[in-house]
Amino acid sequence: MPWGGSLFLGVWAPHPTTPPVVVKASGVSSGAGWRTFQEEVMAAYVIITKLRTRNPAELELYAKERPNFLRGHSVKFLARFGRCEVVEGAGVEGVAILEFPTFAEAQAWYQSPVYQEASQHRFKGGDYSAVIIEGAAAEATK
Repeated sequence: MPWGGSLFLGVWAPHPTTPPVVVKASGVSSGAGWRTFQEEVMAAYVIITKLRTRNPAELELYAKERPNFLRGHSVKFLARFGRCEVVEGAGVEGVAILEFPTFAEAQAWYQSPVYQEASQHRFKGGDYSAVIIEGAAAEATK
């Protein structure tokens, strides 16, 4: 029995080492598959939390390298160590949130030789934590 105007939303990973993508397909199906297909790749975020500053001069050197380690990467700052309030857990001095088009691109940026070299100043300048997290598929809210 055909389905009219149906929408399918799921997650598909073609291989265990390939980042999963959100798959949206819509159209009419008669058992032969969807007539229209759209694939949406989920964004990824690098969240860097500054726990404590130990050497401001090293952090200044790190900041000076920013144009170099961002060059060639599709990255958008959503937050950059602005005003923050800890409402649960241990205190932090600040948080940066960077958005990348995909998890793989976030990993490539973090693991790049240029960033790894610059991050040595960050490691000497303070205590940080960093995590790469995959974004969630957009969901309708009521």
